[in-house]
Amino acid sequence: MLASAWWVFCQGFELMAATLPIKLFWANIEYIGAGLSTFAYLMLAMRFSGKDKFLTKRNIGFILMIFAVFFGLVFTDTYHGLMRRNFSLNVSSIPYTIDKEYGALYPLYLLFTYSINVTSLLLLFITALKKDAIYRKQATILLLGLGIIALSNITYILGLAPVKRFDLAPALFGLSGSVIFWGIFHHKLLNIMPVARDLLVERMSNGVVVSDRSNVIIDINHSAVTMLHLDKEEMIGRNIDEIPFLVKHFPIDITKEQQTTIRYEYEDKMFIYELNTLPFKDKKEKRAGTLYMLNDITEQRKNIEEIIQQQKTLSVMNERERLGRELHDGLGQMFGYVNAQAQTVKEYMVQQKNIQAMEKLEDLIRVSRDAHGDIREYILEMRGIAPKNRSFSVTLKQYAINISEKHGISIEIYFDDNLPPNFPDEEKGIQLLKIIQEALNNTRKHAGTCSVTISFITKENAVEIKIADNGKGFDISKQSGIDQYGLSIIRERAEEIGTDIVIQSEIGVGTEIILRLTLCEGVE
Repeated sequence: MLASAWWVFCQGFELMAATLPIKLFWANIEYIGAGLSTFAYLMLAMRFSGKDKFLTKRNIGFILMIFAVFFGLVFTDTYHGLMRRNFSLNVSSIPYTIDKEYGALYPLYLLFTYSINVTSLLLLFITALKKDAIYRKQATILLLGLGIIALSNITYILGLAPVKRFDLAPALFGLSGSVIFWGIFHHKLLNIMPVARDLLVERMSNGVVVSDRSNVIIDINHSAVTMLHLDKEEMIGRNIDEIPFLVKHFPIDITKEQQTTIRYEYEDKMFIYELNTLPFKDKKEKRAGTLYMLNDITEQRKNIEEIIQQQKTLSVMNERERLGRELHDGLGQMFGYVNAQAQTVKEYMVQQKNIQAMEKLEDLIRVSRDAHGDIREYILEMRGIAPKNRSFSVTLKQYAINISEKHGISIEIYFDDNLPPNFPDEEKGIQLLKIIQEALNNTRKHAGTCSVTISFITKENAVEIKIADNGKGFDISKQSGIDQYGLSIIRERAEEIGTDIVIQSEIGVGTEIILRLTLCEGVE
């Protein structure tokens, strides 16, 4: 726009000048604006169409050097006439104009500048015609804005313009600028610079949504549109905050790489998507935007649920078998002992040996009390509760001590003073213990030498449980097999108790598992 304004003002001063030398001065420096505006438009078209990889410093310098040579020839052509010659002042009408003849190198200058113009027009035209292009409107606006100027200038050079005495192209910059101005504000032309993409992105099965640093959606592929049942044309250029579904399900903190599972109900059907949030940076290491990857795991989750159900059934069978052995080996022998002692007491009573009978009865009372305690511990253990009526915090701390002593992992546990006294309830406590146990097992297997912090913090009407380690970390998007299955088990248990869960990890930094457990209303 600056180069175009230079062209317009120089032509204006040229037309207002009354003498040939002054007109010639303004006409000469007018070439600087005309040439540089042409080149600037080429760079804009190349960036917009994804060809900016060719805009290297070397290539830009080479083209500017060619322009510099032509500009030098223009300023000195009164001496050699290679660009223009035989200048005279045409005073037949107002404004006065310059009559001239074109030199031998002028066609080469036209070929150079119009090859740039044609390249810009072709790039925008191809972008506008792409079948899957989501930037068709924006490309058309740029094509129209450049086409108005290029068409006017070429008709003047070829002598086909309605006004033959001077070039109307600068006068049409107002119209061209109005078209682009309308595109900037109506279609958010400058906010929607396209991300280089090809058919692979458009046809991939994973949904892709890209937002810029202002959370404006700048790209969305076909799979994401299908999975979220959205309209592509309506999504491009809109802020994520304007779309209720995305506000509800997409993470608030988009500056961190994280993975979460979202449930989406549409027309009485439930869909389960795995959402990976991947922020990316520009060359200056500043956040340039965020990439959201959606993976449909509905069928996979159904299969996992079936596997989990089968494992639960198998676990119940194994537990029953174990309990049967323990009851046979422990309680069976104990009841045999009770039966024998009862027979002895009976004999003492018949023989009226009351003292001996009382002693045996005391033994029977003690043994029966121990048996009663053992049965309660078996029942509590089967339900997932620690024996001897230990509380959640005591059980967790004891488990952490055992892990630390056995595997050398430093584990720190922090409970907020504002936690409700009955937190967590029995059912959720069982699942939380299992989630933490699974997380610590994963840390023990994969994180290497590290420390773990487990915290329970009250936030508004919820408790945030965070399990964080400073171990090796891993790439969430590349998890598969047993590792992915272990994370799925954690998510499954979290869903059973209605807990939101976010798993974040970074290689070399560590891993965080964050659960948000909403408290029941009225709990204090």
